[in-house]
Amino acid sequence: MLLCSKRWLSILSMNRVKRVTSLKFGIVMWLFMLGTALYASFEAGRRLHSSTLVEVAYAQAMLAVFHHKSYDEIERFLERGCDKAALLVAKEMKKLQVVLLSENILIAGNPPELLEYVEQRDSQLFDAIVAGRVPELESYDLPCFEPECECDVTEDQ
Repeated sequence: MLLCSKRWLSILSMNRVKRVTSLKFGIVMWLFMLGTALYASFEAGRRLHSSTLVEVAYAQAMLAVFHHKSYDEIERFLERGCDKAALLVAKEMKKLQVVLLSENILIAGNPPELLEYVEQRDSQLFDAIVAGRVPELESYDLPCFEPECECDVTEDQ
């Protein structure tokens, strides 16, 4: 009987060792999976942040080119004495910016931070956008392209 109980004790202790080993292995595997998941989410966030920065930089570069070309056009009109044409281009650019701002606020889901930013910098613009008073974009003609311009640009307003 003593041999039988010693045998059972050794079997029980082996099962206990197996359970402890199994538990340790399970904990190690769980920690490994947790670490892998954390690393994967970190990498995904880093890549998303990086791609967002690239997209923002791309959009800013496109805006910079557009603004440069527009300011160049206004500058050329002013150098030639085409004040009315320069004024018309500036007004149309201003309308375009209001339309783009309004559309992008809607696309972004009316974020409070952006709305606050606009309101702090131009409360009249903010009021107009919130009220839906966004100008209609229309094509316009600039009749003076001569180097010695004494322009008489007519506006449709």
